Amino acid sequence: IWRTYVELFDRVLHDLRSSLKLYKERTKKVSAKLEKSKSQLAAMKQKHPEQLAKLTTTLEVKFSQRQRELEDQLQFRESENYALKAHRQAQDKDIQMWF
Repeated sequence: IWRTYVELFDRVLHDLRSSLKLYKERTKKVSAKLEKSKSQLAAMKQKHPEQLAKLTTTLEVKFSQRQRELEDQLQFRESENYALKAHRQAQDKDIQMWF
């Protein structure tokens, strides 16, 4: 009986050690992934202000360029409108002369 008990105990001990080894390997892999994720997060936090500043600069340039284009277009339309009003007034005067 003692021998059976010892064999059973050895088998259980062997199974527990193999399970422990397996879980330690898994824990090591997960810890490595966690460290990698933490380093990526730190890098992103460092790059975030730089990216934000770059994005702000780019958007300011694009918006100011678009605003200039729209102001130029407005000025052109206003001058065109002025010319058309002058032409219409001339046409109105011509019509009044005929009648």
